[in-house]
Order: sequence, then structure tokens, then C-alpha cells
Amino acid sequence: MATQTTPRRQSHKEALLALLSDHQPHAMSELLRVGGYRYGARLMELRHEQHLNIQTIPLGGERFAYQLLPPDPVQLLLGLDHKPDRPAWAVKGGKRAMK
Repeated sequence: MATQTTPRRQSHKEALLALLSDHQPHAMSELLRVGGYRYGARLMELRHEQHLNIQTIPLGGERFAYQLLPPDPVQLLLGLDHKPDRPAWAVKGGKRAMK
């Protein structure tokens, strides 16, 4: 008897990345539909874990759109396509600053 495998369900983060991968602006309502009510947390994860440049576009009031920007070719050539682990102000003298 053959075992039947069910396809793995796409995570909210993967669904958001698929939506944004066309590099077009998308309204909050689209992100909410695809990414669930914690879509903002998933956007933050994509920005920090995968070092993606996702732009927030204010539409007026409390409405926003989001757009995945393509990587800058110059930064890619220079190897500067990643974001640092911590902001520059948190690093002092080459060592991480203690709080």
C-alpha cells in the first residue's frame, strides 16, 4: 500500500515573500490576508533574517503599503548586500557596547 504524503503548507512568512517578490507596492489589506494578523512581525523577520529591503509607503491616515525593493547591484558587487547585526551606535571600538 502506497503512503500518501500531503504537501507542506506554506508559512505566513513564505506567503508574504511570494506576494512581495513582484517588487510592486501592496496594501496592508493584502499583507493581512496572506500573512495573517501578525504580518508586521513576519515583515520584520524578513527584513532582519533575510536582509531584505522592504519599504514602508505611507498612504495617509493609518494606512500603509509595502514594497520589496530589488537589491542594489553596486552593493552586491562590493559585498555590502547585508545589514549589520546591530546598529552602528551599538558598536564601540570594534566591540559590542555594554548597557
